[in-house]
Amino acid sequence: RMFTKERLTDFIPPVLHKVKAILNRNNIVQVAPVLQPFVHQVLQSNSQYQEDLLIDLLMNRKKDGFYIDIGANDPFFDNNTQRFYLRGWRGINIEPNFLEYKKIVANRKFDINLHVAISEKPGKHQFYQVGNDTTLSTLDQAKAAKMAREGKVAVSTSTVDGIQLSEILSTHVGDRH
Repeated sequence: RMFTKERLTDFIPPVLHKVKAILNRNNIVQVAPVLQPFVHQVLQSNSQYQEDLLIDLLMNRKKDGFYIDIGANDPFFDNNTQRFYLRGWRGINIEPNFLEYKKIVANRKFDINLHVAISEKPGKHQFYQVGNDTTLSTLDQAKAAKMAREGKVAVSTSTVDGIQLSEILSTHVGDRH
């Protein structure tokens, strides 16, 4: 992984690190709740490796936009688009795991939410989830078996519709960028 938490903090201005440290050290967030939304919006990440902070920096904290989240997973945990959804962005969430898809539908009411897998071959596919970690899932049986062996966990399977990304783009994106 190219971006670790340590490397991404280089993109956050030092003054914000100092503000966060002071607030944490002195428990000021409890005393001054007016500062909490500022600190949360600037420093809080929902991504696994704080990718959302980097994207936000690269997009110059754009107020509205459009995203496509392939493998959206949980709408809050290890999610790269939650930060933007809260800001007013809208997009498409693609999630083949049915339980995670239901969470997305319940929490992303203004997005297009699809319970499908991206595949070059449209049709029904076996979906393999490795252990309890929903981020370890694939349509590739051999990859699932290898991850399961390495993690000493079981693989569960379900059937999911596969669809080509180009079809989703032509159906749902239109002229948005």
